[in-house]
Amino acid sequence: MSSVVIRNETGDAKVAMHITQTMIQKHLRLAKQLKESATMLLNSLKLGATVEDGKGTAYLDNGSEQKPNWRAVLLTKCGQAAVDAARDATPRKDYCRLRVETAKTATK
Repeated sequence: MSSVVIRNETGDAKVAMHITQTMIQKHLRLAKQLKESATMLLNSLKLGATVEDGKGTAYLDNGSEQKPNWRAVLLTKCGQAAVDAARDATPRKDYCRLRVETAKTATK
């Protein structure tokens, strides 16, 4: 299944009163092309490709980050009750996301 999720809060894009299957398929095709292009650029740069001078650039952004599994740490240090209390004390945050997917077909 192909899937794209968009989080865009700007209101300056064109809108349509009816979304056609053609529009959905075009979006999925463009998303696939963009992903393939990004993969090609990344792999090329990793293999030492040079970048032509001009208005755009491409480079490898190397770094590191720490992303502790806070739930696991809290569970180990304080137990399941603390994990449940922390989750229950956290207010829910509403969101609105675009999801464009290839329709799932029923199998017999």
